[in-house]
Amino acid sequence: MQRSFRQKKESKRDETDNYLILNLDCEGALFETKITEIRFYSYKIKTDDFDMKLLDGGWWLSDEIIKKGNHYLLDIKFDTAKCKTRHLVISFHHAEVIKKQ
Repeated sequence: MQRSFRQKKESKRDETDNYLILNLDCEGALFETKITEIRFYSYKIKTDDFDMKLLDGGWWLSDEIIKKGNHYLLDIKFDTAKCKTRHLVISFHHAEVIKKQ
């Protein structure tokens, strides 16, 4: 379940200066129930005119990740809180998965 997001954009001096954090509530997940957030470094939203507020209260249904040269493309299929299926495509250099102990 998607709960919220945060963005940090600073100068492009370092790949960690530009990252997106997806905060997750995975208590109801089938497999990975300890993930609390995913950080995407050197990210860019590829979905045109995407409103990040759509992620709040929605459900992560599936995803596909593809390596493209020195970066990755992640296509997330999710249902919004109003039960409309949407896609979010994120390009990023690397990611970090944070889990609770």
